[in-house]
Amino acid sequence: MASLEKDAVRAQALSLRTLGGRLLVATVSATAGIGAGPLVAVATVIVMATVLHLVSASRTRTRAVTARTELIEAVRTLGRELASGASMVAACESAATVTGAAAAPLMRELAAAARLGADVVSFADLGARPDPAQVYVRARLQAAWTLSREHGIALAALVNEVATGLQSQAEMDDKQSSLLAGPRLSGYLLAALPILGIGLGLGMGANPVPILFGEGVGPILLVVGCSLTCGGLLWAARIAR
Repeated sequence: MASLEKDAVRAQALSLRTLGGRLLVATVSATAGIGAGPLVAVATVIVMATVLHLVSASRTRTRAVTARTELIEAVRTLGRELASGASMVAACESAATVTGAAAAPLMRELAAAARLGADVVSFADLGARPDPAQVYVRARLQAAWTLSREHGIALAALVNEVATGLQSQAEMDDKQSSLLAGPRLSGYLLAALPILGIGLGLGMGANPVPILFGEGVGPILLVVGCSLTCGGLLWAARIAR
């Protein structure tokens, strides 16, 4: 089941890349269809590629936040089930049924390992390509299970501590994201200044659009301007990540 869900995630990522490629091809075709030169097509591709990259990065961040929330809820459910007297297998299976697709595979893997009597060191390596959040959860649960078996500490209490640590880390990440919202917005506003400059030129009667999309030095300036603007956007997004 876990492999099927991972295959679905990879298929979705491949679908997004395919869609992005088709949009780029369609954009270049449309640019050529209206009689624009090759430099205009290059500028269009630069802008479209930047937009697609930023949208993809935003969706990745959203999925990461969702996965983190689901992992926290799964670990909390695991702790509650263990505190109520459920076995490790039953607790993991219960957590897998109430959580989302991001955390359910991990809970099923833990349940399968516990059912077979595998040690935590063994199940920590299960799964093809776990994300960093799952690696962190696996390591913490591994430490909790080891402490419980070697020192007789209640596993439910240790699992609840893992959930508390995850929640604290999530709150710190959310606070950092809020602090970076201002710089991120500033980067977008700075990227919009060239468009504002073109608008001011139109308002003053300079009519810069035919120059940028025509012949001569205009398309070269368009490519340089788009490259610098998109490069600034990508750099600002990287800094504020």
